[in-house]
Amino acid sequence: MGFNVLIKSLAFVDLQNAIDWYDIQSTGLGKRFYKEFENCISRIENNPHHYRVYHKNVRRILFNKFPYKIFYLLNEQTVIVLGIYHGKRSKNFVNRRMNLINE
Repeated sequence: MGFNVLIKSLAFVDLQNAIDWYDIQSTGLGKRFYKEFENCISRIENNPHHYRVYHKNVRRILFNKFPYKIFYLLNEQTVIVLGIYHGKRSKNFVNRRMNLINE
């Protein structure tokens, strides 16, 4: 049985910003990025405990074809997507965002 997925509004902003940036780089690349995002969400739904804990109880999954990560929490049968970040983002940025979302 898969988990339910709740995507926080800031994560949607992260997703849209990445899609927009990739579309500017090359037509259709934003769509490919979104498809990879969907694949990651599917993998999380099917086995959310598989991916390593990044900080406290926040886990992360790496995209296969793009330098991005999805950060999420588990709450019983719900996966809460907190953010989608480029791999070059500093750990301080990610920690500040986690604190902002968890408040």
